[in-house]
Amino acid sequence: MLRWSAWLKRVHGLDTVFMWTPGRSDNPHYPGDDDVAKPVLAQAPDWLHPFRGPLWSALGLVWHARVSIFPDSGLMHFAAASPGGVLGLFAQADVSPPPSRWAPLGPKARWLEARQAVGELDDEAVFARLGEML
Repeated sequence: MLRWSAWLKRVHGLDTVFMWTPGRSDNPHYPGDDDVAKPVLAQAPDWLHPFRGPLWSALGLVWHARVSIFPDSGLMHFAAASPGGVLGLFAQADVSPPPSRWAPLGPKARWLEARQAVGELDDEAVFARLGEML
């Protein structure tokens, strides 16, 4: 994630708003991503801005973003309707619904799929898709 953020800053001069689902991963009713976000935030450069706020504010940020990058989620679909569009990220299609079924739709919606984890996506493929959108 930070390498994609660094590319967006270096090539396009864009800061990154980093959003995640708040809470602990062991919460059976509403698991969150605080544990996943912690190491990213520990090494965050000054152009990465953490956001852990309410849905309405998140939607406002997405609407005004030059481009959004989200894993398969509700925010990915909202971002697909935004002026900046979205790069949707999918992984583990053998376990999760595949992008052929749930990919974001819209004129500025793109997606990529990794075999097991989003982090294994080829950087050049990510940069090419983002370049199409920017």
